[in-house]
Amino acid sequence: MAQKKIKVLFVVTQAEFGGAQRFLLELTTRLNPAAYDVLVSSQPGELLKMLAARGIATKPLTWLSRDISPIRDILAAWELYGFLGREKPDTLFLLQRENHQKTLFEAAALGQN
Repeated sequence: MAQKKIKVLFVVTQAEFGGAQRFLLELTTRLNPAAYDVLVSSQPGELLKMLAARGIATKPLTWLSRDISPIRDILAAWELYGFLGREKPDTLFLLQRENHQKTLFEAAALGQN
């Protein structure tokens, strides 16, 4: 009997290519596709294009932003809430450059599973 794949979702707040994005590119392309179902979500940009070119599933998120903006943050939390409800990942990684209240807000939205 085939073992169920582990569904892993990575959410990155910044799509511009830097250290966290390089780490994510290296990690996701080295995970065993027979064991892991990998999905990466971020703002539309270079990172998602590079991952898609390497066969990694991607999902652009319209409202996700690194900058603090109350309205965008609420819209991003709502978008993430619905997205996670549909995807239901086994493991979730949130990569964000800075620690601030926004992380707590987004984590609360992500915790619906």
